[in-house]
Amino acid sequence: MPRWHAPNEGVYKLNTDAAVDSENNCFGLSMVIKNHLGMVMACSSQKVVRLVSPYVAEAMTTLKGIIFVTDTGLQPVNIELDALNVVNLIKSDLQVATDVGLVICDIKDRLNKMGCIAVVFVPRLANVVVYNLSKLMLAYDDDYYWMESYPPSVERFVRDDHLV
Repeated sequence: MPRWHAPNEGVYKLNTDAAVDSENNCFGLSMVIKNHLGMVMACSSQKVVRLVSPYVAEAMTTLKGIIFVTDTGLQPVNIELDALNVVNLIKSDLQVATDVGLVICDIKDRLNKMGCIAVVFVPRLANVVVYNLSKLMLAYDDDYYWMESYPPSVERFVRDDHLV
């Protein structure tokens, strides 16, 4: 069964995910940065009141995650997300003239300026902490940031990842 795997020592791992609530015209986005021991170094969750496709929400969440990594200085980093289409666009030389294409262009620009080792697709089971954080954010209106901590509501998922 696919699960979260720790990065190499001296490297951090960023996991991102988005949850779209089209009924309420919003999406929740979350990002978690862990070290090689599986310890949460930083995490953030936000609610964005704007209706976008899941594709755009995942791309925007990845961009916010990259900005978060830069702001925290937790680099070098591997980036994992469970949106294969976004990962493929990031790795592609193709330029897409759409709303998601603009976000991908910004992602690529920022990746070129930071210590990113890889951007990879992972199945949802390897991304459960941020998946649950994103769903949780749909019920809140504020932005949340944690350093070397995380909300109690995802403790079980963090602990499960740590046991792998």
